[in-house]
Parts: sequence; structure tokens; C-alpha cells
Amino acid sequence: MIIETLAVGALQCNCTILGCPTTREAAVIDPGDNAARILKILDRHNLTLKWLLHTHAHFDHVGATKALQEATGAVVCLHPEDVPLYDNLALQTAYFGFPAPEKAEVGKWFQDGETLAWGDHQSEVLHTPGHTPGSVTF
Repeated sequence: MIIETLAVGALQCNCTILGCPTTREAAVIDPGDNAARILKILDRHNLTLKWLLHTHAHFDHVGATKALQEATGAVVCLHPEDVPLYDNLALQTAYFGFPAPEKAEVGKWFQDGETLAWGDHQSEVLHTPGHTPGSVTF
């Protein structure tokens, strides 16, 4: 599997790119910022982005989501328990003095125990509330 992790945004959120070397399908976990940098890595590996996966909806984990969705057509995934956080990105960023990122349309709501596949690889979604009500682990 192709795996690249990079720190993105002002708070240096870890963003992970997972790619299938056979089918060239990919998933990006927590695209917090720096969409151009993420797209460059996807392009370097000739990957087609299938999923935009979010461990939770804090602004530093979702900042580049809309730009990546628009550039690739990938499906945005989030747990429904984090909708109040996602709907209030402007309030979250105001505490830090940052501009609010634009919200992307969520195309898939995570269900505990479901499996998401990209190419020959897959990940199970585990609902792990605590950090936020909709936190998930892959």
C-alpha cells in the first residue's frame, strides 16, 4: 500500500494518504489544509481519490475537504454525531482567529463497524466518541 503522512495547516494536523498500487484508488484521512500539496502527492503516485475520510469535524481536520472534493469528485465521509461541529466551523475558527473553511457536502455518513474499500485495501470504521461525539477510528 502507498502511505504518505504529512502535517497540514496552522495546527499541523496529520493528514494521511492511502493508495492502492494496483488500482490506483486512494483515500485521504483528515485533509485539514494544504489541498494543493495533497493533490500533488496524489498526482505523483497517479492516484484517483475515492474517499475523504474524517476522524472528526474539528476545523483543522476538514479545512481542505471542499477543495479536494471539487478537484477530484471524492466522497466526503463523516460521522453524523459531529454534524453540530461541522455546521459551526466559523465558530470553531473564531476562537483561533482563523478564517472558516468552506463546508463540503457530506456524501456518506459513517456507521459503526462498516468497511470502506479503495482498490484492494479496506478499513473498518469504529465509532470512538470522546474527543468529539462523532470521533471515529479506522
